[in-house]
Amino acid sequence: VFTRKAAMTATNVKVAVRCRPFIEKEKRDGCESVIKMEGPQTTIVNPNGGKATSFTYDYSYFQNAKSGDVHRDLGQPLLEKALEGYNATIFAYGQTGSGKSYSMTGTEAEPGIIPMMNQALFDHIQSAPPNKEFLVTVSYLEIYQEVIFDLLNPHGKDMKVRQHPQLGIYVEGLAELVVRSGRDIAKLQEQGNRVRKVAATEMNQRSSRWKTPSPLPPKLHTHA
Repeated sequence: VFTRKAAMTATNVKVAVRCRPFIEKEKRDGCESVIKMEGPQTTIVNPNGGKATSFTYDYSYFQNAKSGDVHRDLGQPLLEKALEGYNATIFAYGQTGSGKSYSMTGTEAEPGIIPMMNQALFDHIQSAPPNKEFLVTVSYLEIYQEVIFDLLNPHGKDMKVRQHPQLGIYVEGLAELVVRSGRDIAKLQEQGNRVRKVAATEMNQRSSRWKTPSPLPPKLHTHA
């Protein structure tokens, strides 16, 4: 999780690790857990009796943790900073099948960080004073084999990353669509998902070979 004030160099980075439950294949294969977590500390246990290795993160979430816990610790504070004018990013990293999509997008029964942040954003807008107006836009892109594609305007052309003295780093020509609710964002995400690059792997039959930032830059206007 990264937060950075616009036009400033100071950066605040928090790192969290989440351990998912075994999938059915792992259960059938008789796999054993080699992970233990206590507070922010994650320990990898040697199943052959060797020395254990411990790492300390800002947060460690074990198999029984809920996405709501992750949103409370990471998503909600990040959203609050974004509304204060900070540039904010959540970057989910891990091997195929490690639970990145489940943590970020989730399911209908247990929404992930993205839909919970979207809902919290529009809850904030609804409760704002009437003299404040917000404009929320969404972009959705894919980086596949070092090539950038626009998932909301799939024209098939390679897109370029540019740097502007005022705007900072941006993707030239990337579609930016206005949204009015969390459901609007979910529909655009579903639309973009249909043109993603996917490929089956041993861990996941629809493994996505992609990285997809979904920026939500709210623009605030205040009237006297």
